[in-house]
Amino acid sequence: MACFVFAGFGLTYWQPMLIGSMAFPPIVHVHAFIFSSWMALLMVQSLLFNTRNISLHRSVGTFGIVIATRHADHQRRGHSAIRESHQGQPCARLLWPDVLVGDGRARISARCSAWLSGCVRKPEYHRRLILFATLPCFPGINRLYMVTFGLERIPFLAMYLTLDALAAAILIHDWRTMGKISKASMIGVAFLLLQQLLHWPIASSDAFTSFTHTLTDLARYR
Repeated sequence: MACFVFAGFGLTYWQPMLIGSMAFPPIVHVHAFIFSSWMALLMVQSLLFNTRNISLHRSVGTFGIVIATRHADHQRRGHSAIRESHQGQPCARLLWPDVLVGDGRARISARCSAWLSGCVRKPEYHRRLILFATLPCFPGINRLYMVTFGLERIPFLAMYLTLDALAAAILIHDWRTMGKISKASMIGVAFLLLQQLLHWPIASSDAFTSFTHTLTDLARYR
């Protein structure tokens, strides 16, 4: 997950920003920082838990709730700002399509999984739900594949196969360590598969595209 997030955003945000090839509005910088900080937080939290620093892990987790909420909100605002400020530029064409299909479902899935993870007291449930809350990293996957292979449209099949492979890794880990698939992982997989099943009949329709354009146009960079 870290590879897809940092590589995808590196190609379409960090690299252009560092070499000065694109001028982003302030809200996009906040968006990129929050998106990257969520993945950094996941890595730090894993390290704290593995080193048995549970008290600090829990304290940092409270801060993570703020990041998760802001991360979901700024996905929409960041993409809308990029579309308005950089019409016609390559990175804008790559970034904007993410919001039409990936980000909306990613926000719903991530928020549901994050909320559920905060409601459980069992560590084995909590960490799996956090993983599945991070799993819908559609934007990073889309960016990496589209830039690397010069694609003009989002490679949905490749994206879903990638997500399924990451989910399969979690299930395999469950089976190897517990001898069964945990209920938390079943919930996470259900969210992921439901998104995929609804994609073509709903998300690919003209009505849905029109709705998402209207919805995201409500958030504009001033």
